[in-house]
Amino acid sequence: MPTVVIVDDSKLAAVVVKRILEPYQIEVVHADSAAALLGLKGKRPITSDVKPNAILLDIVMPEMDGMDVLRRLKARPDLAKIPVIMLTSAASEQNVLAALDLGAVGFIAKPIEADKLKTELARVTKSTSNEALAQSLRDFLDPGRRAEESRDELKFGHADLNYLYEILDGDQELLKEMVGVFLESCMPQIGDLSKAVTDGNADHIRRAAHTFKGSVGNFGAPLVHDLAFEMERMGRDSDMADVKAKLDQLVPMVENLHEDLERWLETH
Repeated sequence: MPTVVIVDDSKLAAVVVKRILEPYQIEVVHADSAAALLGLKGKRPITSDVKPNAILLDIVMPEMDGMDVLRRLKARPDLAKIPVIMLTSAASEQNVLAALDLGAVGFIAKPIEADKLKTELARVTKSTSNEALAQSLRDFLDPGRRAEESRDELKFGHADLNYLYEILDGDQELLKEMVGVFLESCMPQIGDLSKAVTDGNADHIRRAAHTFKGSVGNFGAPLVHDLAFEMERMGRDSDMADVKAKLDQLVPMVENLHEDLERWLETH
């Protein structure tokens, strides 16, 4: 069975990729950090147990960014030939060119769209030795597969799940699963961010805000996403003057979103 490894600190991203690819008999393995992929900090490398046909690599991660991971992959003879596709929510031209120069074969913007993911994987594997993976994706397009549903039913309080529903190809069960995963992780992530603000630790603020931003970006709450993005920037730039005020804005909005999504899940 062909295998794809996704390297991303977001559990939601891994859930999406698994649900998109596993119906095509493609195994998906999640590495939640560079350390898990490469075996740093005393961890056993995933590549000791799995020989991936392709790697999906997040470009922004808390401990080591995707560019550094890509350099390490391409410096290892046993891993250098594996196709690497970068995942990013901010695909600037500079990032694209830098990653391509380092040996990446493509980019996928986040949130991950099913057709884009399958198209990119099929493209980068069809002309290589990864015939099993390419064959799995050969006939992935099925115009009749997307379910029809009223947009109004997916607007609920502070949340609008229409965009997420679209990128999941109308998979209602996957939509509910992703809402459930978000509900489990949402408040602990806000707790981590609050502690980082209380401690005045700019790097921890950056990491916690980045993680939460990646989780909330799918759920039709642009104001919440933008506040998290702003707090990530503040942490990156050590701009701490207004970070507590931003957190005080963010927390009640997240609580409202959490309640709305709980009610939506109960009614579906």
